[in-house]
Amino acid sequence: MDNQHSTKFVFDQAYENYGITPVENVFINVYMPQANGDYVKVYLYGLKQCFSKAAVPIDNELLSEELHITEGDVRKAWDYWQQQGILSVHYNDSGRAEVHYFSIPAQLLNPQKTAVQNTAPDPKPETEQEARVKGMFDKIEEMFKSPLSLTTLSTLSGYLKDYHFEPETVVLLAEYAMNHIAGKGTAFTQKQTCRYMDRVADGWHDAGVITYEDAEVYIAESKTRQKRYYKVLGVLGQHRSPMRSERKLIDKWFDTYQFKPEIVEAALNRTSKPNLKYVDGILTRWYQSGITTLEGVEKEGETFRKNARPKTQETAADAAADSDLKEREDLIDALADQDTQSLWRLIDENEQANSNSSDRH
Repeated sequence: MDNQHSTKFVFDQAYENYGITPVENVFINVYMPQANGDYVKVYLYGLKQCFSKAAVPIDNELLSEELHITEGDVRKAWDYWQQQGILSVHYNDSGRAEVHYFSIPAQLLNPQKTAVQNTAPDPKPETEQEARVKGMFDKIEEMFKSPLSLTTLSTLSGYLKDYHFEPETVVLLAEYAMNHIAGKGTAFTQKQTCRYMDRVADGWHDAGVITYEDAEVYIAESKTRQKRYYKVLGVLGQHRSPMRSERKLIDKWFDTYQFKPEIVEAALNRTSKPNLKYVDGILTRWYQSGITTLEGVEKEGETFRKNARPKTQETAADAAADSDLKEREDLIDALADQDTQSLWRLIDENEQANSNSSDRH
């Protein structure tokens, strides 16, 4: 039978809290009344993980934090339910629990299965994608040098689901963000690091990044652009982060006008005013005039000098430009690069947290 045109049915898993976890009545009526309340919490949480496509990997330590019980109680809960014959638990070499839930009615109808409850079930073959995702979590956990929190696990899973990043892309994202943060010389928590990763991920997503190779190209292009921004501002004597509007102007010169660096440098050398709008006016005039070489720039310069008015004759446009420059300088701190500002906000928050901790001690 040709299934090429068969209908595919998919249930929306975007809102996990609106979903449903099926709990067998026999569990509620027979097993739950006599069980410790914390054990019931562990069983139900694990059961939800079985049916949730949005579930993230979680170990006993993280489960204890989520349910506000001790890690020892989590282990006791697994042991209790295993003794009841409705699930089996096996710990792999890394200490992570592998829990296999059984159908309780099936167990009651086929009691012979209870003889093998304490053995580990044959694991399903791990798919290539599952192996890649697991490797992603393991590598990022090594970077943090501590177990990943539930918030971090959820954040990383979101990059896979919402942004369609490949697992290797997420690893590169974490590495890129941590290296950037490390350059500030201040320690950051997982939560703070994830906040910065979110900002970087937004930029990658907007640029269409999906694969590891996409991310590498984007990072390289970003470095090239950053060098351009700071070089242009440096020539104008402004050693600071470029504003968004300034980045757009500079990008226009190279991306839209397709000017080579030497042409832009020639325009920068044409003015003694630290004003990008003035430089943009020069480059726009050259672009509209079809000037693309240094020879053309030199010829245009000779004509420009012959027709230039004395410096004492300041026009209303010059005065407006100076006024605009003053306003822009006043707004530099407020409109500085978003990535840099976000890092400094994280630094302030981190220092405040450390200060509060010192006060308590």
